[in-house]
Amino acid sequence: MISRQEVRNIVSRLILIDIDNKDFVFKYPFAGYILFYKDLKNLNFEGIKDLNNYYKEIYKSKFGLNLLRSIDQEGGVVFRFDFEDYPAICSQWVINNKEDAFKLAYFNGLILKMAGFNLNFSPVLDVNSNLENPIIGVRSFSNDYKKVLELSKFFIEGYKKVGIYNCGKHFPGHGSTFADSHISLPETNLDYNELNVFINNLENLDSVMTAHVVYKDVDNLPATLSKKILDLINKEDYKGIVFSDALNMLALKNFDFKDVLINSLIAGVDVLLVLGKDELKEESINIISEYALKNEDFFKLLLNKYNKVNNFINFINENFIMIWIRIILI
Repeated sequence: MISRQEVRNIVSRLILIDIDNKDFVFKYPFAGYILFYKDLKNLNFEGIKDLNNYYKEIYKSKFGLNLLRSIDQEGGVVFRFDFEDYPAICSQWVINNKEDAFKLAYFNGLILKMAGFNLNFSPVLDVNSNLENPIIGVRSFSNDYKKVLELSKFFIEGYKKVGIYNCGKHFPGHGSTFADSHISLPETNLDYNELNVFINNLENLDSVMTAHVVYKDVDNLPATLSKKILDLINKEDYKGIVFSDALNMLALKNFDFKDVLINSLIAGVDVLLVLGKDELKEESINIISEYALKNEDFFKLLLNKYNKVNNFINFINENFIMIWIRIILI
């Protein structure tokens, strides 16, 4: 008979958090953490490296597990640190050829690897098809989906070459919306050209991040909660990890938090981004654990995700030495 604490440990492995209280990170075997400007603003480059190594070593000692050390270092308008010797890269929008696409991601990935990260929530695969879109803009490669598709393949390859895991966002596309999902819930119709950018990159995408967007011609739920939308990945037998976008974004404010947690996992999300106060993270673990203890099928679903996430994180670690040998030889 599995104990309640064992269930909580399984559930926490399906959650990625930000740093509210440093000690809370070690309370549960989380999938990992994401660092923001607030965490890095008083650190130099060596300090960032030391911080990542600190979490890595204590996690290994306490839980015997590896963890995701992630960041949103897209470049352009979205970056978390920027030093003279280790600059944040420029926007995806300025890239005009496949060689530059590869080099930009490779350079960014190398800096992140040196700083102790193993996952970057990049690239943005949204097509900026709506020029009045308030959130995508120059974060995109282009307003032409063919250009986005061509350049993204080489950009992703740059990350893979240096050994930083990538994440395509925001599935199945945020480019045609008129609203910012950080502030409100956007509604649009599914842009199949934008969807195809993701589908045609699935073989090389280590992970994808869902959009808190309603595609009203497909479902009345945002993609993060929609099995109909996330099945567009699953029917392709996608082997990577599906991350939710941050669950504290205001796009989800009118949904019951329990429904957000449970339904996103059922829909196809593997790892939930639960950011903000540690009380919210504790509440998330409690809600999902209690539901799993009462629902055998849901618990089996969590176990499958738990194994998938562990395999994903361990694969990062196992390939670390070979990646660095390859970098040195280059």
